[in-house]
Amino acid sequence: MRNAVTFALDENVWIPLPRRGTLTPQAQGQWVEYATAIAARNSGAQGDAVDTLRDHLKTLVEGATDGEQFVFAPVGEPYPTVVDLMTSSDGAKWRRATEERLLDDASGTATVECHDVEHSRLGNARMVMRVNRDSDPLTATVAFWGEADGRGFGLEATTDQLLVAGQIAAAGKALFETFAPRGA
Repeated sequence: MRNAVTFALDENVWIPLPRRGTLTPQAQGQWVEYATAIAARNSGAQGDAVDTLRDHLKTLVEGATDGEQFVFAPVGEPYPTVVDLMTSSDGAKWRRATEERLLDDASGTATVECHDVEHSRLGNARMVMRVNRDSDPLTATVAFWGEADGRGFGLEATTDQLLVAGQIAAAGKALFETFAPRGA
């Protein structure tokens, strides 16, 4: 479900990631330069570190999906991270899927934090942080989920940078709190 939710982005840390195949090569280059400027400013990168950021962001835009995504540009860390915006038109299916994601599994993935989040427009809102101990390096996934009018809404990111995961938790909560279902 595209465009199912409105939200307010802090353009200092959130960069909309264009959908796969929607940019001309020139526009993709412009996006990479725009994103590099934000990520370099936030991370304090200079010189060769800016080139490394640019290369990483080029990889991110080339790997974009057909879904709604953002790039989170953390402060003090040179690790821009893709964040997926998720929606479902089937609230019951959404609820089952999110409950299943809370369970520890044999792959080494475990929930380390889960708590309810106050939200003025979404019910059953929660923040979940999970770690995959079997990945090398260890990865953390941060997610925010909620429901309204029989639909599910959320955002989720996975990173191998634990400090970035913490920043995504804080900035993601602020973004998630602005979610408002369209047509509600």
